[in-house]
Amino acid sequence: MKTLNILLNFVNRLLAASLTLPLVAILLENGCVQAQITADGSLKTTVSQNGNNFIITNGSVAGNNLFHSFQQFSVPTGGSATFNLATTPNISTIFSRVTGGSVSQIDGLIQIINSSNPVSLFLLNPNGIVFAPNAKLNIGGSFIASTASSIRFGDGVEFSATSSAINPLLTMSVPIGLQMGQNPGAITVQGSGSNLSQAGFSPINRSNDPIGLQVGAGNTLALIGGQVNFSGGVLSTNGGGHLEIGSVSSGEVKLNSNGQGWVGDYSGVQQFNDIYLAQQSLIDASGTGGSIQLEGRNISLTDGSTALIQNLGAQSGGITVNATGFLTLQGNAINGGLGSQIRIDNLGTGQTGDITISATQLSIQNGGEISIDLFTPAPGGNINVNVPGSINLNGFIPNNPAITSFIATNTYTPAKGGDVAISTGNLSLLDGGSLDSLTAGSGQAGMLLVNVKDLIEIAGDTPLTLIPSAIISATLSSGNAGNTIVNTSRLVIEDSGLLGSTAVASGSAGNVSINASDSINIQGKAAGTSIPSLIASNVEISDPATRLALGLPDIPTGNAGSLTINTPSLSITDGASATVRNDGPGKSGDLQINANSVFLDQGSINAATAS
Repeated sequence: MKTLNILLNFVNRLLAASLTLPLVAILLENGCVQAQITADGSLKTTVSQNGNNFIITNGSVAGNNLFHSFQQFSVPTGGSATFNLATTPNISTIFSRVTGGSVSQIDGLIQIINSSNPVSLFLLNPNGIVFAPNAKLNIGGSFIASTASSIRFGDGVEFSATSSAINPLLTMSVPIGLQMGQNPGAITVQGSGSNLSQAGFSPINRSNDPIGLQVGAGNTLALIGGQVNFSGGVLSTNGGGHLEIGSVSSGEVKLNSNGQGWVGDYSGVQQFNDIYLAQQSLIDASGTGGSIQLEGRNISLTDGSTALIQNLGAQSGGITVNATGFLTLQGNAINGGLGSQIRIDNLGTGQTGDITISATQLSIQNGGEISIDLFTPAPGGNINVNVPGSINLNGFIPNNPAITSFIATNTYTPAKGGDVAISTGNLSLLDGGSLDSLTAGSGQAGMLLVNVKDLIEIAGDTPLTLIPSAIISATLSSGNAGNTIVNTSRLVIEDSGLLGSTAVASGSAGNVSINASDSINIQGKAAGTSIPSLIASNVEISDPATRLALGLPDIPTGNAGSLTINTPSLSITDGASATVRNDGPGKSGDLQINANSVFLDQGSINAATAS
């Protein structure tokens, strides 16, 4: 019955009462900077004002590019900055710079009117940009805001925001890079935060979320500067597009065109800076072909902040997070809501992209998650995590122990779930933290591939719900669980930890293969519980309450998988076990142990079937 406790992890995460995050008001301090827009005289930019509304006309034209230069560029609360292209309707890209030395405070609308085609806008201010809670976009193309010192073009021309030269060189060429100066200013995005919720075996509900800063389908919204801070800020696409946050201290960010927008290439960056997403901030690229890219030094998602793609069409991009330092997901859900997440839901007809994580250290705490979930027959992408240092998945949301910290792929349909591949120096799964693949439909669960250079530690469970820390592939329906392959030097499972595969219906458990070049130690149980530590591939009879809640059969009919253990030294003590078992009429898997020494002290090695 021990492995059945892992089912609580899946069930209670999803069947907990409908979770609705409250809005958190974040007010912009008034009176710090007088909001206004003025031209600096270096180009033909003309600015007229009607109350808090500013009309920007003329500018300097080079081919399909229009250039503007401002002494100040700030939009007051309830006001607007309107780029009127009545005299230049065939423009495709507007390049605007702020040269006066003040931070841009945006708390109103930025829009483009009277254009004959979608127009993209670059806003360059090396001193900093603040998008306050009322900031909005109404442009037909992409929007790139940056605190870079200049934009570099394909013909070598640079449009600089730090040079005071009159009549700067202009070009009809395409932008190919952002040149970050010394100590570029910060970018801040403020807002009321997301209102994500989830109930049952259902996708994330995003219907009550604010729009925030938004671009149209297929376009890019990128914020590239010095330190980037979100306090309840929201970035979104209306139908799918590319969302990007880059935090750079020095070097060049190359710009690669993706047809309708741009994607940053950070290979030329010399030094990165930090990205903070707090107070339920949201990066939402849902729609068709949506993608998200985060590039920085230390990247932190706290207070229920989320990077989310819900694929609604025939194709989907993925989520890429590259941190040269730490990547941290802290659950810390506000008022008991969802924890911080990096997540893709497939609701469309095409395969989703992958979630790709690269960092020196990865910490997922207090109910944070990285996951891909399938709700249509279309297949899911994979989760690939490459962390040379250490990965720590630890704990649960303090006021809701049913929501633990995890990395998982889940399928609820005939679609095959994506694989989870982990590569790291050390891996610790504590107090309910887990690596999972689950099928609750007819599709097969994904494979778990775990490569750890030194030590894997799996220990502890959650209070009350007794959800074990685990590496687990499971099936709740007719689909088969995926295989699990673990390669490490040392493996320690203690205090009710679990590694293996389980099945409770007509689907079969997966094969489990463990290769430990030094040793494996399985021991004991957590305080206050009789559940022992375990390595297993089992088919088990669920308790009556679980069968009723999930519609499970009284007797499971799937087959158990095989369990193979290769290690010089295997120790199983204090009630722990290595087992393959089938409580139904199906086959029990093979159990094979290749070891120089096996030490049992009140431990067991079992292979059993009920028939």
